[in-house]
Order: sequence, then C-alpha cells, then structure tokens
Amino acid sequence: MKAKIGTIVICMLLITVVLPLSATAGSEENPEIEDYNDGDVDDVFGTFARIPGLFNFFQLIGVFNIDSYDIADIQSAWYYEDANEPDYLYTALKLKDISLIRQTQIYTVRWTYNEEKYSTSVHAYVLNGEHIYFVGGSSTSKGTREEIEGSFDVENNIVYFAISKHLIGNPQPGDVLTETNAWAALRFSAEPLTVFFGGELMKDWSGYGREYTIQY
Repeated sequence: MKAKIGTIVICMLLITVVLPLSATAGSEENPEIEDYNDGDVDDVFGTFARIPGLFNFFQLIGVFNIDSYDIADIQSAWYYEDANEPDYLYTALKLKDISLIRQTQIYTVRWTYNEEKYSTSVHAYVLNGEHIYFVGGSSTSKGTREEIEGSFDVENNIVYFAISKHLIGNPQPGDVLTETNAWAALRFSAEPLTVFFGGELMKDWSGYGREYTIQY
C-alpha cells in the first residue's frame, strides 16, 4: 500500500514538473520574441528616423496618412502549433499599431533550423488590396519562395502566418528553432522612390529571442 501511495506521489510530482515544461510553446502572453522599447520612444530606424523632417514633409503633402512609426514598431512575436494540424507551424507578429496604408508594409518572423535560415513574411500592397504571404530558406535571397496562408488582425495589431512544415525542412517533435527574431519595414510602393530614399523608409528589428521546440 505504501509503495502504491509513493508511486502516486511521484507521478503527481512528475505531472507538476513536466506539464509546465511541455507548455513552453509561445503565445501572446508568453512570446519567444520581445522587442523592448525605451519607455515611450519608438526604436525603429531607417531614413525617416534619421531625417524626421522628411517624414513630416510627406505627411504634409498627403503621401502618408499615419501619425507615427507605430506600424513598423515590433512588440513581440511567437510560434505555436495545433495538435489537430500537426503538419503546420504557425507564427504571429504583434505590432504597436497596424495601420494598412497605401505604401508597402513588410512584416517578417525569422529563425534558423538545421543550419538553414528561414523567414515567413507578408508584403502588404494596400493600394491594390494585395497581401502576399510567403516562406523561404536561405535561398530566398536568390528569389525562391513559396506562398502560404496568413491574415491580419487589425483590431489586435497581429499578423498571423500558417506554414506547411515541409516548406521549412520538415522539423520533427523535439527539434529546435534557434536565432528567433522578427523584422518589419515600410517602403514606397513605387520601387524607384524607395531606392532613391534609401531602401526601407522605417524599419525595426526585434533582436534575438528564445528558442522554440517543435511540439507535434
């Protein structure tokens, strides 16, 4: 009898210890990636941050209908999975304030798996209503990428991505995603203007966050 009670106590202790460890997958409340700001000061950079007068000028002539850099200011990002959809990895990127405007917005979540760098991104071309979500590895720089599903939650300032695992090296349960980070940017929709004014007009990089372990 004592042996049975001892076994039950040990099992209860194991459950107490193991369950929190198995619940380490990210969420909005427990994200792998956090971008800490200095008080209320936005930490974005780029042409508009270097030359605030340029941003004010474009606002004045009606090119931008935004009041601040908040649309490119990353707050956090996280990874998660669904036991009912084990072939998919999901990522989410929370901004300070999503505002879908005429210019091109780029939101990206990145990581490294099996020594290959991956990124999942959305290019939002609001002028013609296009939102193109895609995922790719290191070869993305050579133009190779696969379109995936995604969505904007404007009310909660979150961008979601649904990634088929076979597109990102087919990670297995227990495999670890490292060098997790996020990146956001604002550009002119007209490429010559973007290039003339120095690439991304405003951008933000989160820095590296915690690793994520594949659950399913």
